[in-house]
Amino acid sequence: MYTADGFSGADTIFERSASAGDHLRPRFHGQLVRFPLASFDSFEVLDLEDEDPDLRGFAGGFTIGPYAFLVPYQREPNVFHGKIPRIHLENFTLVDTLDLQAEVDAGLSGFVGGFAYGKYGVLVPYRNGRYDLNKYFREHLGKVARFDASDFSSPSVDFVDLPAVPRQQVPSRAEPDLRGFVDGFSLGNYAFLVPNFNGIRHGKLVRIDMRDFGAYARHQREQPDGEPLQPLITGNDGVQFVDLSLHDPRDVGFSGGFPIV
Repeated sequence: MYTADGFSGADTIFERSASAGDHLRPRFHGQLVRFPLASFDSFEVLDLEDEDPDLRGFAGGFTIGPYAFLVPYQREPNVFHGKIPRIHLENFTLVDTLDLQAEVDAGLSGFVGGFAYGKYGVLVPYRNGRYDLNKYFREHLGKVARFDASDFSSPSVDFVDLPAVPRQQVPSRAEPDLRGFVDGFSLGNYAFLVPNFNGIRHGKLVRIDMRDFGAYARHQREQPDGEPLQPLITGNDGVQFVDLSLHDPRDVGFSGGFPIV
């Protein structure tokens, strides 16, 4: 178990914070709790802040093999981070940490939700407040990050900036509002991102063909600064979206999803 929006003490009971939804003003911590499902009679706590005081404020997690990975969100209100802890499940110990902001890209922070896709972990972009780094100077980001769970090093990280990517649809132009997602999941060759808030509550459900992820990431890295990204033809489905709000204006602002097979 982990917390995304922190917790509040009695001294802040009447305060409200817009930075973490409609909650009391949060204090973020790094206490990870493990308990047995069958007996449900005990629990263990791993305090990640004992290893690194910045390891707090996560919003989601997932497992790959013997490891658990937590999704970095914000360590204080509006102080977003990109530190992913890797935890050994059998020993329930912190193995190491990958800092996406410091080691890969300064804009890789503020994720909400993540999931496994084969040997990869995928982080869902929500909000990082980096107007200076986000495409079109927005508070919410659209950079989907992928890392190799076994390698777990900065060279194993790729990311695709959705607002800059020409789509495998008609028209093929990039959609600047593909940002601000909360949670996602994988099914077959695809990853799906759940639409939440990108400045307004939105319903733009994104599908990414994960067979194309590495090619799209390389294509973006090789594009000269300031020039629009040219369409990339891979023979697969690339990046696509459907706007649920066109069906019903109320079909916006979702905060979770799952596959049914």
